[in-house]
Amino acid sequence: MPNSKTRLFHIGPQKGATTWVYECLKNHSDICTSVLDTIHYFDMHYHKGRAWYDAQFTHGNGSCLFDPTFTYLRAPDAATRIKADFPDAKIMVNLRNPIDRAFAHYWHEKKKDAINVPFSDVITNYDWFQTWVEPGLYAARLKPFIDAFGIDNVMVIDMAHIKSNPDDVLNRVYGFAKLSSVPMPPLATTTINASGAKRNIINRGLFKIGNKITNGKAAQNEMWRTLGGIENQEDAISPALHAQLLDIFMPDIIALELMFDINLDAWKQ
Repeated sequence: MPNSKTRLFHIGPQKGATTWVYECLKNHSDICTSVLDTIHYFDMHYHKGRAWYDAQFTHGNGSCLFDPTFTYLRAPDAATRIKADFPDAKIMVNLRNPIDRAFAHYWHEKKKDAINVPFSDVITNYDWFQTWVEPGLYAARLKPFIDAFGIDNVMVIDMAHIKSNPDDVLNRVYGFAKLSSVPMPPLATTTINASGAKRNIINRGLFKIGNKITNGKAAQNEMWRTLGGIENQEDAISPALHAQLLDIFMPDIIALELMFDINLDAWKQ
């Protein structure tokens, strides 16, 4: 394992363009990371010990060891454990409108037929509230990391900024992690691991047809995904439910603005 000058963590949340960050960084010459885009050491596998953790860093030879696990943000002990092992770690987190994120997280499971509940259950069933709503309470989840590492060592990335100006986002990441500047990778402008359509026979067939017709062009293929029956947020979130969720998130949104001196008015609509 290479000599570590920097320990870089991307802590989530799920469905917040976390895979995009991993894909953009994994082949950077300064990076050494895991083969997969999650390690889960500081939440699920901590009992396996440091030797197991160190053995996960097999992709690349850079001196910056990058742990991209997107569930650390919601893991109660992750900040304390990372601080104990790597007191000088740098922490990155993506920010996405928490209502959009909650629905995308829900739909990610529903499209796999892993669940069969309406999205409205997020405010009546605590198991679903904990799974889909609580990860979007960013200020509350980030406070342990800020307390442990200091505000200057916690970088927030606006998902909307990734879509509008990905090269600027990556340049900020390079500066934050003290990585050498390199040309933007081609996939930086590609949507990765999108929620997509439900995987049914009709959808799969239409997508294959569309893929052949459009030669794999993502924008045109989105039409075929839609024809295959993709569910959208407007179908699942009524104005009343949206208002209830916004009431839940609003205090945390305001706290997040104060914490990082940012403007999140677009989330308050």
